[in-house]
Amino acid sequence: RMAELHVLLPTLYLRNSPPSGNEVIGMIRLTLALLLAAAPLAAQPPVDIMKRDQALSRAVQHNGLTRALATALTDDAVVLYAGAPVVRGRSQVMTLLRAQPLLDSLTISWAPADSWRSAKDDFAITSGVGTVTQNPQQPSRAMTYIAAWRADGGTWRVAGLVLVGIGAAARTAIPEGLGPRQLPAIAAAGVASGMIQADIDFSALAGRSSAAEAFRLFAAPDAVTRSPAGPRRGPDQIAAAVGAGDPADWSWFPVIAFASAAGDLGFTVGQSTIKARDGTSTSNGKYLTAWQRQADGTFRYVTDAGNGRPAP
Repeated sequence: RMAELHVLLPTLYLRNSPPSGNEVIGMIRLTLALLLAAAPLAAQPPVDIMKRDQALSRAVQHNGLTRALATALTDDAVVLYAGAPVVRGRSQVMTLLRAQPLLDSLTISWAPADSWRSAKDDFAITSGVGTVTQNPQQPSRAMTYIAAWRADGGTWRVAGLVLVGIGAAARTAIPEGLGPRQLPAIAAAGVASGMIQADIDFSALAGRSSAAEAFRLFAAPDAVTRSPAGPRRGPDQIAAAVGAGDPADWSWFPVIAFASAAGDLGFTVGQSTIKARDGTSTSNGKYLTAWQRQADGTFRYVTDAGNGRPAP
């Protein structure tokens, strides 16, 4: 474009009479337009997803979880609330949250501690800890969460959210028309196919070997999971925490998946069953596992959390 400018300006004066005032103004405008077109566009700074997460926490703390999520969720968002089935779609999430009689009496706040971003900056995962207070005269209890963020029409919104420790699953009210208590498994397809297949293989290894071994082998080097006792960082710490309980058989399968446009970051949501090997108990749960493509092309989870669901 600079070459066009050097060629164009001399030709404006190849005439028998000097240019008029309006022509001079026009040439100045043209020159400025060409200079601006030639200048490189300044790169837009990436959105600070940790600050977005903090802003959502403030909204939840001051306005309540239901009102804050009403404007923060994508239309197709998935929310995992203790004691409820997997709920997808903002309208269905609002139906569930509005049916909880004690939810508005809680003061909930959290802070992000870790984050992961897609290469094209259109998808992000945040994870952290917080507190839940029902009565200012009583001590708060700890909670943890994972939020999956997607650039939705130029605005970052929450496409996936799992909350652990908000309330007792047994007290969750399940309104009529919320949807099925159990969703069917999905096959590895679409932009999220790599992470769906990784989740399927993850579960298969847990069945063949043990949950602890599967959590160790499928963890990314920077993977982290959380509990009220604190974070577990890296494959070995996570595996040790999974294997620390009573012997049990774990099985699960993905039912929903979201991913970045390039498929390098995303999450799977699924349904799990944990059976004590002595036959004394069976736990039905649901989970959100965040996946990231590694340098070797494989998918490994970067964080994972879940809560209970009704029996099928």
